[in-house]
Amino acid sequence: MNTGMSNLGLAWFNYQMTQIAPKDAAGKPDPTKAFSAADRKLVVDGILKACDADDGVKDGMIFNPKACHFDPAALQCQGGPSHASRRSRSAR
Repeated sequence: MNTGMSNLGLAWFNYQMTQIAPKDAAGKPDPTKAFSAADRKLVVDGILKACDADDGVKDGMIFNPKACHFDPAALQCQGGPSHASRRSRSAR
């Protein structure tokens, strides 16, 4: 089994999360607090909206991730700010 690319992806993700995460009392990044529950729900709902039916069934599960072309920019606010959209920097 070759896991080299998945390990690189995981390392990249962990690095990125530490860059945006707020710091704890000791000054260390706390990636668990990088996104609020509302932010996580917004992203998951956006991914499901964009990709759920790509496997032929809209059932709340994504079984064809290669067909998924989710663009986080779709979560950006188009008008005034609301709880259902994010500012440009947050949507990247």
